[in-house]
Amino acid sequence: MKQQSTPRRQIMTRLRTNPAVIPHARRGLAPLEFVLSLPLLVMMMALMIDFGVAGAWKIRTQTNARYAGWRTLTSRTGEFNATPPYWPASAPLAARSGTPLPDVSDEWDATTDLLCPCARGQQLTAPSAVAAINVQGRLEMDDNVIQGNADLDRQLPLLRGALPATQGRFHFNINQDLFDNHWQFSSLGIPYNDYPRSRAWWDIEHSDLTALDPAIDTNKQLLDTNLQLLQANPRQADLYPLDNDDEFLRYTGDAPEFYPRVSRLCMPDAEAVYFSAISRVDRNGRPITNSLLSRIDRLPCTMSSSFSEMYRSWICQLEQCGAPDSDIDPLRQRYGDLQQFMGSLGSLGCSRPSNLQRCVCPPMSFCPCPPSPVGVGR
Repeated sequence: MKQQSTPRRQIMTRLRTNPAVIPHARRGLAPLEFVLSLPLLVMMMALMIDFGVAGAWKIRTQTNARYAGWRTLTSRTGEFNATPPYWPASAPLAARSGTPLPDVSDEWDATTDLLCPCARGQQLTAPSAVAAINVQGRLEMDDNVIQGNADLDRQLPLLRGALPATQGRFHFNINQDLFDNHWQFSSLGIPYNDYPRSRAWWDIEHSDLTALDPAIDTNKQLLDTNLQLLQANPRQADLYPLDNDDEFLRYTGDAPEFYPRVSRLCMPDAEAVYFSAISRVDRNGRPITNSLLSRIDRLPCTMSSSFSEMYRSWICQLEQCGAPDSDIDPLRQRYGDLQQFMGSLGSLGCSRPSNLQRCVCPPMSFCPCPPSPVGVGR
């Protein structure tokens, strides 16, 4: 018996045999959906572009605010530092005095060694003073703060017509604080970097010092008198070996300076300066080997050792070059006299040079022969 087809089977058979009867209920909706979503997509893209442009200009404004401050540091006026070419002419770049920074000042004041009144800017006086010495505040961390400013106002590149006039723009007004304490020697008006800063920081005249202590004027007059006597000394040529010795100049082309000098010290305590620079002993009575008086005591040993080494090297090179004895004998005589002199300095702890032997030197082909010592020396 032939099986009867069910309605469902009949429908499926018709769909397989005749595809034209398949219903197309969504035909034409894709273009409609695209047209409806396009304004939203365009608006999102415009917002992304506006946000990117505003962010880029904010970074430029921050950079130029810092630049406006930097170009006015250390006595600059910004006159010779041109405005960046991409920066609009209607957007001003300016620098002005900044506000103090209390947090930085608190950190600076927390260091006891930096509270010395000789550098923090107050006036120095003495009980008997009739005038005060003005000290510039060069060690104030919040002093001379420079504030750079950049002010920018621009229209949005897109959608500005769809917004009110006051909302279709972006505006940045950015400040940047910079330190400018003018510690460089050139900005202080001093000649070189090792020049004492106190001479520029302190507005000192001789009358100010005399007002602080009348003895200063007496000591200055004594110093001026001694300076005149030293300059008019008829035996001034005898001091030439201290810094202008003719033998060193002939042999090496340069003369060492043997003058003992006080090391550059900056201490608020005069007693500390005395024990560190001048005294032969410290507070506990122990000897100080590098003080001024100690270097003066060792001056005969220092000079004798330097001249001894020069004579030995000079004699050695002349012998290696085959110079005649008439040129070398004056140096041998001076070396012998110097050896006897150093033997008399035993109480100062000078090491006596060994006896002069025949020198053993490297071949002189590596360097020229030294000049003859004839006609120099005393």
